[in-house]
Amino acid sequence: MRLSRWLILTYALIILVGLSAALPNLLTPGQRAALPGWLPSKPVTLGLDLRGGSQLVLEVDASALLNDPRLTEAERAERLNAALTQSLEIVRTRIDQIGVAEPSVQRVGDDRIMVQLPGVQDPARIRTLLGSTAKLGFHMLADPPAPGARPAPGTLLLPMQDERDGSGAPRKLAVQAQPALDGDRLADAHAGFDPRSGEP
Repeated sequence: MRLSRWLILTYALIILVGLSAALPNLLTPGQRAALPGWLPSKPVTLGLDLRGGSQLVLEVDASALLNDPRLTEAERAERLNAALTQSLEIVRTRIDQIGVAEPSVQRVGDDRIMVQLPGVQDPARIRTLLGSTAKLGFHMLADPPAPGARPAPGTLLLPMQDERDGSGAPRKLAVQAQPALDGDRLADAHAGFDPRSGEP
């Protein structure tokens, strides 16, 4: 049985495309940088099975959401689904801060999230990052302490991000340690402009 010329050319083309896609895996980073722009230069990211890494399974604690006896089964399922969706987005955002190449964050079942991080060998650091809780609080301004003096009890000194003092260090702002308003009391928040002044 003779193969047609077109079939042989098709096979050769498929093999060349496959070799060009695999080529970056065989080259050093310097050699990959020197490749022409039309050739793929990013190596294949190896998964947990080949390269190793960390896999964490997180479970959503929904006991506080579901302890209201007046909720119907449909409302319970809706609350749990909303909590899991929100938790999934929070986990994705925190994992993106780490800068891991091709992380996998996916929902597993009704109340679990599986996180796979190829190449990450320190699961304790990831667990700490994912387990920390961000909390929004609004603190009232306090009287600033005298230069060189310690802040009064119940007062915190927080660095201001955009303002510097004469030495170039971040200026500190005195605030009351106890928040005047917690973020859990907010129903909605958005940026807006004053229609009279046009200021934010």
